[in-house]
Amino acid sequence: MSNKWITGAAILCCLGLVSGCSFAVPPVDLLKAPSVTADLQEMRLAVIEHLPSGAKLTLPAHSPAGTAAINEIDLNGDGQNEAVAFYKKEMNQFELGAIILSRKNGKWEKMAEIQELGSTVHYLDFQDVTGNGVKDMLVGWSGGEEVKKELTAYSFEGTSAREIGRHSYTELAVGDLDNDGVSEIVLFQFDRTEHVSKAELYRFIEGKLRPSDRLALDGTINGYSQILLGNATESRKGIFIDAGVGAHSSQTTLLVVEDGRLRNVFAGRGRAPEAIFNPYTVTSEDINNDGIIEIDLMKQPVGTEEMPLVSIPWIHSWHQWDGQESLKWVRDSYFDFSAGFRLDFPESWHDLVTIRKAEEASPGSIVIEYIGAGEHRKQELLTLTYFPRNQKQEKEKEWKEKQAIIVPLGERNDKSFIAVLPEGNPNLPDKYAREYERLRIDAQQARELFHFVHL
Repeated sequence: MSNKWITGAAILCCLGLVSGCSFAVPPVDLLKAPSVTADLQEMRLAVIEHLPSGAKLTLPAHSPAGTAAINEIDLNGDGQNEAVAFYKKEMNQFELGAIILSRKNGKWEKMAEIQELGSTVHYLDFQDVTGNGVKDMLVGWSGGEEVKKELTAYSFEGTSAREIGRHSYTELAVGDLDNDGVSEIVLFQFDRTEHVSKAELYRFIEGKLRPSDRLALDGTINGYSQILLGNATESRKGIFIDAGVGAHSSQTTLLVVEDGRLRNVFAGRGRAPEAIFNPYTVTSEDINNDGIIEIDLMKQPVGTEEMPLVSIPWIHSWHQWDGQESLKWVRDSYFDFSAGFRLDFPESWHDLVTIRKAEEASPGSIVIEYIGAGEHRKQELLTLTYFPRNQKQEKEKEWKEKQAIIVPLGERNDKSFIAVLPEGNPNLPDKYAREYERLRIDAQQARELFHFVHL
């Protein structure tokens, strides 16, 4: 956003020429547009001018398209973008609304205004849920933590907005789940007191968004950690539900749409529960950037069976849905969330390594060891350690004296991270020595396998 516009808006506010001119967010964050238009500055000023008295722009808390107070999008299919802005009244903190502006005869005019009661705009998305090829506006209004949120869907024809659905929800997911070109809405309902959890599938039927299917879920959860709609396979989308259970554990459920019905893909497994369980809270993600969401299954390393749960250096074993009722392995990783890093394992290490904490070397150090020859004949493959930056030279000297290869991995929060690769031949029988050599990595591989993660 240009300084010229910011200065101009500020002058207008000071002169009292713009009613309700107040910012809940920095002006640079106010606009989300698919393309920059020539009348961008004029549109911004028009939005401020059309705000109700005593209102300030507000940001939706969650928006798949990107969070912004002003969105530019074609809502009525006329080929021209409308401007959509959300506001909150300063005097009445439970009064929310949205204004929609359209451009007529070279001037921005108010096309519609929506007024609602609530404290925040929880959700905003623009998707075609009616099947007419034009994006509809989906807004989630929230009245606070203890109050159920309400999703309202609006369809636009010409210059009028029509409400096509209003339904309460705890969480939600929106997307084309059956590859028919029209987005479905799945609303999740959770009542902790009654121990009830369910998913409701909504479609556009006879002019309204109506429930077309319901599926009961585990009502004993603590709550939803994450609900993520994404690719479950190369050709199918699914909804990954990560939920907390017990004191610190979690479970993952995967829902897909088949023949117009919601299906829990793990529910048909006679030998297993209807969800994937983990000892600690984890969330699903595309860990290898292939466009498909992976599910995390925490695995206890060999040799840690007697350790307290909290001290175990867990291996995170990532899996993808196989399209039927099972999972297929993709990758193993180790996370140190306190230090903010992830170490991915080469594919060759799968089921042939364990992790040992090596606090005697340096707090936070771990050693990856080869166990192919048995638990009692472990052989070091890699040590990963970090320490205060001012100790870097001292620590590197110590490792070099042990005839090891030092691989600098980076620095973060005044800490230096290094990988240590052993040199020399392993003390193993020939068969296992050959396998060990196949598992060894070089400095370049160590750098590629190490990743800083968001703290």
